[in-house]
Amino acid sequence: MHKSDLVRCFATCLIGKNASSDIKQTLQEIEPFAADRNFNVRECAWSIVRQKIIENLEESIVYECLCCYICPLFIPL
Repeated sequence: MHKSDLVRCFATCLIGKNASSDIKQTLQEIEPFAADRNFNVRECAWSIVRQKIIENLEESIVYECLCCYICPLFIPL
C-alpha cells in the first residue's frame, strides 16, 4: 500500500470504475481499502463501489467480507 492516503483514494476509483471487473473481483480488490486505517480511504472505497453493489445486490450480499468493514449492520453476530 502506498503511504499517501490521496494515492490510495485514487486507487479505489480505478478499482471501482473498472467496467471489466465483476462484482466479486471488485469487492476482493477494494477490501484492503475498505479496511484502511484512514477514514477518508475507507469512505472512498464505499462510495466508489456503492452503485455496483446496488446493481449486483444478491452477489454482493453473498460476498460479505467488505460489508463488515463498511456497514456495521452487516457484521455477523
